[in-house]
Amino acid sequence: MSWMMTRALIWKEWRESRLKFLALLGAFHLPLIGFIRAAHFLKQPNHDLLAFKLAEQHNLYATLFYQSGFAITVGLFLLAFFGASAFAWDYEGNRVFFVCERPVSRGWFLSVKWTVYAIEALVSVCVSLFTTQLFVYFFYNADGSPLLAVSAQELTGVLQASVRGAVWLAALGLSAFALSFFFGASLQKWWTALVAGGAVVGLFLALMYFKIYGWMLLRFTHESPVSVDKYAELQTLPLVLLLLAGVVAYAAAQYVFRRKEIP
Repeated sequence: MSWMMTRALIWKEWRESRLKFLALLGAFHLPLIGFIRAAHFLKQPNHDLLAFKLAEQHNLYATLFYQSGFAITVGLFLLAFFGASAFAWDYEGNRVFFVCERPVSRGWFLSVKWTVYAIEALVSVCVSLFTTQLFVYFFYNADGSPLLAVSAQELTGVLQASVRGAVWLAALGLSAFALSFFFGASLQKWWTALVAGGAVVGLFLALMYFKIYGWMLLRFTHESPVSVDKYAELQTLPLVLLLLAGVVAYAAAQYVFRRKEIP
């Protein structure tokens, strides 16, 4: 496979997915609406005592907790819908048949599509964990008031912890995305793939939510004193199993797509 053809495929996938990627990235920042409203509420002059109490509990810690909670619940469904939509435009009007009639193997076509969409999915879920912390930090410190000001030391600690959180979210997100991508490659109607992917993620959360909460947030929220060092402590076995699920789903998508009859 020539580099020129691969570059053309990458450009095709980026052109078709960029608006969905921007929408996904924006959706992962929806918790900012609540964070900004809470900060605006606390800055009102008649809430000074409440603000002092909350400031003692580290406002960025709360942001980290709620952003992580959003990512491991609603965020997994967003990634599932994103993965399920990967083939929507290709199956419409038999575009995938046109592409595969050119000197492009089905396996390589799927690999390029999977790589582009997976990178966009992981960027959305992981980057949002950092950008929300930075945005809230600047918002709390914008007016120069010491009441709700967040120290640079606290920001540094939260950002360092966010690296561990991003590892967990990448593993979880890749699994959810890859499973839904498999349905997108297998089913020609994008909405059936979306329903199937959403159902699988829903079943996964029903069975594993408390496990995920324990891996990422339990010690951070339930042990005293509160310390960001307890957030998202890395554990090898769960992370490897989550990544393995994503790899298996990708391999299954390759197997099914190569043997799929395209009318």
